[in-house]
Amino acid sequence: VDTAAVYLVLKNNGPKPVTLTGATSTLATNAMIHETSVVDGQSRMRMREKVTVEPGKSIALAPEGLHLMLTGFKYNIAEGDRIPLVLQFEGGGQLKVSALVRPLAAK
Repeated sequence: VDTAAVYLVLKNNGPKPVTLTGATSTLATNAMIHETSVVDGQSRMRMREKVTVEPGKSIALAPEGLHLMLTGFKYNIAEGDRIPLVLQFEGGGQLKVSALVRPLAAK
């Protein structure tokens, strides 16, 4: 596997907007914010520079929408592995999380 999508929910419990600007992983060469959309019946993917979550709101990074795309894995990942990620936010904030590797058919 050289490419994987990461899905999660970003929830902002604070009083100000929070903007995700990127991510890094020690196991992948690249981590990018992507958005999938369907145009004229065809699925298309484009990079997004950032995702803003308003105060008291949540944004789901989920199939057929926003997600993190990881590429260039340093070894073959397998179902059940955990991929460490550092989410990067505007203003320099960071949040360490991990993503569980699940099969493509997982919901």
